Amino acid sequence: AADFVGIHPVQPCSLSRAIHHTRLAQESGVPVVIGGTGYTGISSAAYQHLAAVVTPGGVCGELGGFFDHGMPRNLAAEPLPMKDGAVILPKRPGHGVELNEDALAEFVVGSRTW
Repeated sequence: AADFVGIHPVQPCSLSRAIHHTRLAQESGVPVVIGGTGYTGISSAAYQHLAAVVTPGGVCGELGGFFDHGMPRNLAAEPLPMKDGAVILPKRPGHGVELNEDALAEFVVGSRTW
């Protein structure tokens, strides 16, 4: 028995499994909230898309990744835009953010050329 189920997309190991877990709860009459953090800004956008798909008009507990767990840099060049407290998802393929390759380079500790 629960008032709602909070699904952190990392726990089921994939977005498709997170959707499956969401549907299981919803088919049992239990509301779902997508929460957690994507750490980097890139996965934060993916979580916001997941929330839009499985709980249209619902909330997403994701604010931008690097805020929640002390990630020193947001790896998204720009976050998804917001208006009136809601994220505006793009109407094109992809999840709407671009990788900031300069920020990513700060975390490289070694590389190999194959």
